[in-house]
Amino acid sequence: MLPELEFNDNTKSIPIYSGPIDAGQNLLAMGWGLSDANATMLNLLRGAVVTTGDVAGCQQYNSEFDSSNGPQICTLGNLTPGDSTCSGDSGSSVVASRDGGVMLAGFDSIGIFAQGSGCGDPNTAHFYIHAAYFLDFITSITGISSDTLTQSATIEPSAGPTSSPASFERPPIRGIGTIGLPVERPRIF
Repeated sequence: MLPELEFNDNTKSIPIYSGPIDAGQNLLAMGWGLSDANATMLNLLRGAVVTTGDVAGCQQYNSEFDSSNGPQICTLGNLTPGDSTCSGDSGSSVVASRDGGVMLAGFDSIGIFAQGSGCGDPNTAHFYIHAAYFLDFITSITGISSDTLTQSATIEPSAGPTSSPASFERPPIRGIGTIGLPVERPRIF
């Protein structure tokens, strides 16, 4: 049995973003993975602003993809060249900006690379598990209401709020790991 999680200034819950995810929307993908295919792992939580692709572009990498409002959220490397998740980031979060804070959009699932390409290459697509799509399943397993899981929280965004209610502005410096937070790698119980 896992110990009960204690919330404090350093440990907070994050609500699930249940709004629409549109093509061209910026999200913040985070993880403790590599900054490129030849790097070593660090105890530094990094993030990259990634942009959701349109259906046609995402279907070039996954013919069954139909919308970022379905079970997967798709981002395309050609929309944010140099910025992506990488090896070791699987399971990490991708968040949307909302009302001056952040909300969980999904979890890093898989990156699909064209032959000869790597992390941050324009010839890639990344697919994230879309948390809101599975809200009914989550509530049935946890017993927590969807209203509680999606309520607004006061978590400060890593990238400033923008005029678009669920999007991050691209930072002026591009490249994997443009946002670095000195956060310890999570413990496995």
